[in-house]
Amino acid sequence: MDSEIIIEDDNDDNDNNHEESIPTTPVLKSNENKNVKAASNTCEKKKKKGVFNLQWLLDSQLGSFLREYKPDSTKALCIACNEKFSIHYGGKNDIDRHIKLKRHIHNMKSFSINRQLITSTMKPNKESEEVAAAEGTFVYHGVKHGHSYSSQQCTTNVIKTIFSSCSAIGKSMSCGRTKCSSIALNVLAPYFTQQILIEVKEACFFSIMFDASNKGNTKLFPVCVQYFSKFGVKKGIIDLIDDADESATNTFENLEAAIKKSGLSLEGLTSIGADNTNVNMDNTHSVYTLFHDQVENLFKEYIDKYFSQNVAFLEAIGHFGYGIENLTWNQVQKCIEITKIKGLNEDDLFNEFTELKLAFEMIQKKEVPLLDQIQIFLSNEGQEEIRNSSTTSIHQSESDEEDEEEQTKVIRSDQLWAMLLAVNATPTPNMKKLICFLYSIPASNAYVESIFSDMKHLLSDSRNRMSVDLVSAELQIRRNSSLSCTDMHQYLLSDKELLGAISCNNKYAFKKQRVQ
Repeated sequence: MDSEIIIEDDNDDNDNNHEESIPTTPVLKSNENKNVKAASNTCEKKKKKGVFNLQWLLDSQLGSFLREYKPDSTKALCIACNEKFSIHYGGKNDIDRHIKLKRHIHNMKSFSINRQLITSTMKPNKESEEVAAAEGTFVYHGVKHGHSYSSQQCTTNVIKTIFSSCSAIGKSMSCGRTKCSSIALNVLAPYFTQQILIEVKEACFFSIMFDASNKGNTKLFPVCVQYFSKFGVKKGIIDLIDDADESATNTFENLEAAIKKSGLSLEGLTSIGADNTNVNMDNTHSVYTLFHDQVENLFKEYIDKYFSQNVAFLEAIGHFGYGIENLTWNQVQKCIEITKIKGLNEDDLFNEFTELKLAFEMIQKKEVPLLDQIQIFLSNEGQEEIRNSSTTSIHQSESDEEDEEEQTKVIRSDQLWAMLLAVNATPTPNMKKLICFLYSIPASNAYVESIFSDMKHLLSDSRNRMSVDLVSAELQIRRNSSLSCTDMHQYLLSDKELLGAISCNNKYAFKKQRVQ
């Protein structure tokens, strides 16, 4: 019988085909067959030698530039030359030959220099976060104190010059005009406004306050909200509308769009605060009548009575402004009948009212004065800055600067209610709903007027290049955050997401959005 002998080709591409062609049927034991087996074994040994060995990477010289080429284990990758070469036949000898090539020696020189530059310029994660916190605090400080962005850029250059030799953070700070305005516009302002909107949604009820202000040929409408938070009454600005058309229909559409854009529901709207003009409050065609058609029952009943100066309504809600000590159940019932708040269970409300009265009596029996207990409550909740905010309650009247020191010693009824609702052993959802509704009613439109004072500074002749969007952002930062500049730095360090937004280049991507 003739034996079949296969002569193996040195071509790598035909290795597999040759192996498949070796017959598996028994053949005569001859010297020719022995030679075939010997050739086959020699080929297999060569293939094993020609596979990339991960142990080579442990060599400091090879590990700096050599990498495994994963698509083909018979090849290696040189990242210095940016090319792959075969190690199928020579194994490590092929690597040694590549090292001796002139182009590899030349490429390794520049490769080593580039690696040193990359390593020296890469910042540790902690250092980059500290730089972002410093930049965010710097922008926050500038907005709070009314510094121009040109001034902030100049101050940054001074800081880098003075502290370049002793502070890595000061040396790495970069706050030019574009970056400062981008951080204010696309990071800080949206963040603080979003915190306000989250609290408004938790309170369920809110009021809208607005007015118009002219600067040259520009007419601006600040849109503000008032609501009852877990620390008392709070106010904030959610939008600034630029529209020269001050008609009732256009103003209503702008306000409705601003409310929807903020994610708020008209069902929670209890009132609108504005100047008593025909455009806003006329009984035939005004902003009031247009909202009157959109919001049913609760809004209609409230608006009709509040803006007609109904004495019974004002007296009913006024009793809550004096706290709970002298408040009677009959007064609570009278308030429920007038406001017609949906979803209140009167039986449960009576039980909750009784529990809060008992809780107040227990608090009064303590040796610590009531005012101090309220301040401790606010401080323990991490909201000490709320005490110095510009919020006002239903019973709180406007005061001049001379009375500010005396006013801080007066117990604010909204903060008292907030403490009672928080410290009571059992939840009081019905009483909380009633309080949230009543304290969402603004005592006046003075908060919007105070925003005009800030706008007067922002839209001065020396800062006439600021866009309306940037003015809106600065107003939101000033009004929606009560953190001090030093506390802001610690606050940023504790919020990784906010630090990431400051460091990210996405803050520069901005599209103008205006209410149509």
